[in-house]
Amino acid sequence: MNAYLAAALSTALLVLPSGALAQQAPDEGFVVSGVPEVRNWTDNVGQKLDDQLAYQERMMRPGEAHTGIVQLRFSRGVDGSPRDIEVYRSAASSAVKSSARRAVSRLRDLPPLPAAHAATNEVIVNILLANDEAHMRHLSRKLAGWETERLARSTAERRVLAFNSTRR
Repeated sequence: MNAYLAAALSTALLVLPSGALAQQAPDEGFVVSGVPEVRNWTDNVGQKLDDQLAYQERMMRPGEAHTGIVQLRFSRGVDGSPRDIEVYRSAASSAVKSSARRAVSRLRDLPPLPAAHAATNEVIVNILLANDEAHMRHLSRKLAGWETERLARSTAERRVLAFNSTRR
């Protein structure tokens, strides 16, 4: 698999509390934050996660499926490490799910969540792994549907920080 990072985490996908600065993302159905605090958080955490995902990818056995979507939900512990990591939803092999979970579990020194999300202290990271551009488009459409469903379940979900990491 040609593995390279495609603007991973350059945009945080989330729904903001009322009154926060946001705009509708074209063709996505998500609200994209332009809030610098959120952008800084996702850039910081995103780089750490990218490094861990690259390491996990190198550790996978040849011939194992390296594609799919994994949504992981976790909270930030007081020591800055992820806590209560769970697979929220997945369309990936068990090997990919395990690798994604290990990558998140190895994150350290996570900064406090941005103020708009501190009350929930919850994060969802959407990890998309694709072999090519067409597959990435397919996974992105599937993820958009999942996020629409998640946000429709409860107004509390709108305060959970959700962001993407993509590898091709």
